[in-house]
Amino acid sequence: MDEENLIQLHEEGHIVGLHSHSHPTSMNKLSEAQQISEYTQNYNYLKKLLGIPPKSMSHPCNSYNQDTISVLGNLQIDLGFRANMVENHYTKYEFPREDHTNIIKEMYKIQ
Repeated sequence: MDEENLIQLHEEGHIVGLHSHSHPTSMNKLSEAQQISEYTQNYNYLKKLLGIPPKSMSHPCNSYNQDTISVLGNLQIDLGFRANMVENHYTKYEFPREDHTNIIKEMYKIQ
């Protein structure tokens, strides 16, 4: 997606949220300082581009840890999405949703 796509989504009423700056596939292995950098860069970019601060996010590759949760709290993110429907992970920053890749895998699963 490019800036025009993000602006169009925003103008059509979609909520554009954080997903990190460089999309590390193992966010949980980054230091807290590296996670702060990833999310702060993404936060500032979206805020400048769209004119409003982002309030939601989804975890890249469903990878996160307690440092991630802390970073999101400091950025005053209201809602974070997991990439699966695992039970007992229904916190403010672990709202369940099924990732499209999981759905596609199920659609084409050989029985």
